[in-house]
Amino acid sequence: VWIGTRWYALGPWNESSALAWALVVSLILALALARAENTDRLHRLLRSLRITYQTSFASEWFGALSQHQGYVVLHISGNRRLFGWAEEWPNQPERGHFVVAEGEWLLDDGTRRPLDGVRRILVPAMDVELVELMEVVSADTPATS
Repeated sequence: VWIGTRWYALGPWNESSALAWALVVSLILALALARAENTDRLHRLLRSLRITYQTSFASEWFGALSQHQGYVVLHISGNRRLFGWAEEWPNQPERGHFVVAEGEWLLDDGTRRPLDGVRRILVPAMDVELVELMEVVSADTPATS
């Protein structure tokens, strides 16, 4: 009603238009709140106000991985290390799988062995003992440890 009286009237305000606008506004609000919650923005605001110390992520594991988009080294049981681009990861360390693209085995002598012919590899989360979030040194050469 306010917009129609100030700028431009889209049509008569009746029960149908009120319902339609209520649906549009509620959808926009729901999407905005979901985005804020899934990116930790809402909890970040609440932490800055000292209302909570929690994040919005399912676990510290998921929070760290979702805030880092890039290369990882997965330390897999059996003293194996897999280097690659983390495309997907599980919410919890006890279940689910990592989806790693551009995978390479890191050997003990510091060399890499590419997984030729492998587009992506799925690694069970419960087999992962440690996750290293790698820093990218340049556009085409990620740092490895």
